Amino acid sequence: MVLNEKLLYDKFENFRFYRKLKRFDKRSGFFTLGVPSLIVMMGIIVTGTFLVDKQLEVKYFREQSLSKRELTLKEEHEEMLKMLNKVVPSDKLDNSIPIPKIED
Repeated sequence: MVLNEKLLYDKFENFRFYRKLKRFDKRSGFFTLGVPSLIVMMGIIVTGTFLVDKQLEVKYFREQSLSKRELTLKEEHEEMLKMLNKVVPSDKLDNSIPIPKIED
């Protein structure tokens, strides 16, 4: 009998707590407005963080690919200059405009 009275008391205690929560929510609107607003705000923060992270990641990879491209272009340019220097040294080139020969 004592066990049943204890369970009955616990049930009523839970109802009392539930009524207090309901009264608190009626006065403040914490559970009906605050919790859904908190969920929406957290969703917006998570989504915004994800988007900014992806934008920064794309920017980093774009800069990395541009630097690789510039490096390969620079290497190709240096190779071409080496090849040209092997053929004719640049200091021995005649940069003047040739005079056309006129045959009489």
